[in-house]
Amino acid sequence: MLALFVAVSLDVLTASPRPASTSVIVVGAVVNAAGQPLAQATVLATCGAILLGRSATDETGAFTLQIERARACQRPSAEGEQSRMEVVRVTASADGFVDVSREVELPVARSADLDAVSLQLTLPPQGPAETVTVTAARRPLRGREGPASVSVLSSRDLTATGALTLDEALRLTPGFTLFRRSSSRSANPTTQGVTLRGLSASGASRSLVLADGVPLNDPFGGWVYWSRVPRAAIDRVEVARGGASDVYGADAVGGVVQVFTVDPVGPAARASVEAGTLGTSRASAYVGGPLRGWRVFGAGELFDTSGFVPVSRTDRGLVDERAGVSTRVLTLSLAAPTMRGVTTTTRAALFDEDRTNGTPLQRNDTNERQLAVDVTGQVHDTTWRVHGYGLTQGYDQSFSAVAADRNGEQLTQRQRVPSEVVAVSAEAARASTTISWLGGFDARDTHGVLSETRLAGPTPVETREEGRERTIGFFGQASGAIASGLQVIAGVRADLLQTRLGNRPDSVDDTFVSPRASLLWHVHRDITLRGSVYRAFRRPTLNERLRGFRVGNVVTLPNRTLAPEASRGGEVAAIVSRRWGSVALTAFHTVLDDAITNVTVEQQPTLIVRERRNAGRIRAAGLEVETAWYPRRSLFVRVSAGLTDAVFTASAEGLAGKDVSQVPGAHVAFDMRYSHPRVATVGGQVRVVGPQWEDDRNTLKLSDATVVDLLVERDLVRGVALFAAVENLFDAEYDVGRTPLRTIGAPRALRFGLRAAWD
Repeated sequence: MLALFVAVSLDVLTASPRPASTSVIVVGAVVNAAGQPLAQATVLATCGAILLGRSATDETGAFTLQIERARACQRPSAEGEQSRMEVVRVTASADGFVDVSREVELPVARSADLDAVSLQLTLPPQGPAETVTVTAARRPLRGREGPASVSVLSSRDLTATGALTLDEALRLTPGFTLFRRSSSRSANPTTQGVTLRGLSASGASRSLVLADGVPLNDPFGGWVYWSRVPRAAIDRVEVARGGASDVYGADAVGGVVQVFTVDPVGPAARASVEAGTLGTSRASAYVGGPLRGWRVFGAGELFDTSGFVPVSRTDRGLVDERAGVSTRVLTLSLAAPTMRGVTTTTRAALFDEDRTNGTPLQRNDTNERQLAVDVTGQVHDTTWRVHGYGLTQGYDQSFSAVAADRNGEQLTQRQRVPSEVVAVSAEAARASTTISWLGGFDARDTHGVLSETRLAGPTPVETREEGRERTIGFFGQASGAIASGLQVIAGVRADLLQTRLGNRPDSVDDTFVSPRASLLWHVHRDITLRGSVYRAFRRPTLNERLRGFRVGNVVTLPNRTLAPEASRGGEVAAIVSRRWGSVALTAFHTVLDDAITNVTVEQQPTLIVRERRNAGRIRAAGLEVETAWYPRRSLFVRVSAGLTDAVFTASAEGLAGKDVSQVPGAHVAFDMRYSHPRVATVGGQVRVVGPQWEDDRNTLKLSDATVVDLLVERDLVRGVALFAAVENLFDAEYDVGRTPLRTIGAPRALRFGLRAAWD
């Protein structure tokens, strides 16, 4: 943990005897480690879970809190139990810094004038080791205390980058890549699968992506809808790398990405509007706070972009047009008043997305409706939670065959995929100075139907396929110190899986046990070593079993007989945390058995046919580096890098010795931010991606790519800022895919906008 310096001075005002005051004024300042004021820091005064006051710092870092004495906590004074004193806890927080709390004794009431306390809080910079995360262990832990490598991007990290979409911003974390390289602004949803640590080979996501505990992964196909959460409502994003099936079950074979939305204590609001080139516009907002004993939260976003032509200029024809997207999302959350320590929160969401895919006949749209309920409480020192959600979705897509000269196209397929999922989970956790534990279960039922019309022949052919997946899992995790500075975290999970395809009475049943063990050694106050071993798994999606598709001249066939993937692996990490920042270095090794990939079964000049198959064994090994550095006042630098060697070591499909497709050997990101409270904030990001293969046979290569983004932001008045962003500053043309047609990433794009925040 970074060294904390908190300077507290008490100045009691005296006056002639008069009636005692009923309130106390707490005045002070919040500064960084260099002594510079931190504007817009949040300062809270609390007594236990009761909020006594809230303030935000101004440009000089100053804040003022007025606290009623009657609501302050009572503590025994130095004279003993008979003598009581009034105390409050004051906590300061700011994006990019470690929260600092101080228990402050209020002065004895002496007159009718308001008594005062002066306070200065110094916040050290926040690095990977100090961030409080819940994703790796399903409960709050400091970064260096957790069982896995976790990267955290705060809301400020996201708004200070030039990236337009959430998935583009997440490329600042080590080893985070998407199937192919295109972002959600232009890519077909079915290609938006997350790859962590080289476990790729197909468009299905091998990482679980959650938003407040509800998956953003498509229930039928596993790909991710990044626009389902309004940007203004995002508080932070946590990326946990490495198998996490011990607490999350299937779909977490590569790791877990979790999006947390804002949970305001008092009245708060955020809003942003922006517009730019490529026909891009977005309006995003949230508002929340207490209302007659309830806590209400609402958020919404409208996002449109005409996009760009994804085919390189030398290959374009008359059919090529822009690939764009239009999304609408609305969320509402209601937290019922606390009764006997139990709180019930209900969340509802609507999502609509329409996409053009680069030609006049290729279109797709998605509509979703979601309802989630959380019930939380505490019994003595044990906290518990019951969580459930339901989601229904409609997905439509059309496919076409494009002429060799790209001057004509013919509609070949129409697909409609309605699906629904219902899930419930329960867990309990207890933290103590000796052993902390977590236990629970979850269950999920997913159903999907594929209705398809094939138009390639003389008469349309209609088919219908359906599938159902049921899962129930039980998990437990315990942690405790076995010696001074030495801590063990161990967990295990058992999953029962059932898959039924069509109306056949038989089903495919599988059972998986996923253990994990981690050892943490606090060598020094500033140095922590961690080692972990684990097993994880992923079941094939209904999409992989039932749905075929065509992209360019590549046709991919489904496979009903797919078996689940199973991985085993481990990592060792060293974390160094000092006042100037922190460094985390991690080496990992993972073996994935029965890896599902798109295997080439036929190749002709005008048509390539692939089929999803369990192609063999993948070995993925590499090194990850993540640093947070404050080289001088107001300057923040983050560098992340991932070096990965992912190959097939055994394969019945002839892939042994081949590199795993869609995995770059190197991925490096630089994030630099300079802030001057009276001038501007300037943020720059550089992403460098090494070459990778498009196909299983390693014949279609995507060249390396370097993309630079820039953002400039200036405060207009308190809480309101004007910003300008440039993506792909040098207008680099880089490979995104080869089907075998070469497709390219987004060109240079400019945006301007306003942001406002009130709390």
